[in-house]
Amino acid sequence: MATTEQNPVRLHQQGVVRASRGGESVRFEADDRDGFLGVLRGRFASFGEWTEINNKLEGHFMEQISERALSKSVAESRDRIRVLFHHGLDPSIGMKVLGPIRALEPDSSYEVDLIDTDYNRNLLPGLQAGLYGASFRFDAVKHEPNYPRERSDHNPSMLPESVVTEARVKEFGPTPFPAYAGASASVTMRSLTDEIALAELLGSPSMFEPESLRVMLEAVALRADQEPSDDTPEPASRDTQQEVSTTQAEEQPLWMLQP
Repeated sequence: MATTEQNPVRLHQQGVVRASRGGESVRFEADDRDGFLGVLRGRFASFGEWTEINNKLEGHFMEQISERALSKSVAESRDRIRVLFHHGLDPSIGMKVLGPIRALEPDSSYEVDLIDTDYNRNLLPGLQAGLYGASFRFDAVKHEPNYPRERSDHNPSMLPESVVTEARVKEFGPTPFPAYAGASASVTMRSLTDEIALAELLGSPSMFEPESLRVMLEAVALRADQEPSDDTPEPASRDTQQEVSTTQAEEQPLWMLQP
């Protein structure tokens, strides 16, 4: 495993998406105020817990979000954060905001006043039944990398680790929480980056971030080049072995490569 000094991490996590299960992450309370249906409350992030990230855009590593990660974004950018349903990808709601943010704290707890609209009324049955989780899109501005040399309970495969210490929140809101195949109920947060990026690319190209598209295409092309061939390979020369070694080094997540 490469050390930090030999291979310094170059953070590449823009527009990434994390989702939390339902229950405490999304709660709805009715309200009789004019112009509003009620209040959406909950939390959209989990702190101090390790999550395994494994997708084409970000790579394969263990991630933890620091309790301080949202402090700057909440303090400086709250007025620019939008509240959307499923990141604006629902065909009937799109990019319409659900309502203004009444309260938002660094621990990701929030209160959102749901405006009285037809699209919010259509969401009410699912919200009242607790069928939705919460997810948020952010840029990981700063992180602390680690390359473990020993197995641990949270990282038995000794994957690279990243603790996000500053995250710039772009938007958050209720979302369906597709379960991991074979995952236990203890999984509290997961990555939706690839799913959201692909949905945006296919359904709403104008919303897709060009940099994320570039990274995804590079990752797909790299994997295609590494697919085994049916042809029996000839014995590798010394020069060929060197090329293979270089290719293997480049298999690391793009956010871990040197500039």
